Amino acid sequence: MTAITATHGEFRVGKIEHIGPTQHVLRNAFVALALLSMTALLAVFYWPNASTQGAIVDELNTFRQSMYNRCGDRSFTGPAGQRLINMYKNNSDLRSTVVSQFQLLQRDSTQCEDVRTALRKAGYPVQ
Repeated sequence: MTAITATHGEFRVGKIEHIGPTQHVLRNAFVALALLSMTALLAVFYWPNASTQGAIVDELNTFRQSMYNRCGDRSFTGPAGQRLINMYKNNSDLRSTVVSQFQLLQRDSTQCEDVRTALRKAGYPVQ
């Protein structure tokens, strides 16, 4: 390494010695790589996952299909509208009610009106 030392009016270039421990370039590179890896893992696990959103919509549409097949209610035909999907995604009580009512629909003894009543109580827009 070279250094410039200044004395009154003149410059001299000379060699200086490093004071302190040697630099750990490889160690610092590994620490930076580890930090980047941890940041990437956190982003992967905590980023909103499109497949999770798709699974929620599939769950709702499966219930609607089952409700139509079992009860013949025309309001349950076709895919769910965006308003209903948003309501379903944001309301955990509604989701748990739909799942429990879907399980009840698999039984022969379940009455369709009981399912509609439970859905209304949870906030599902049933006519």
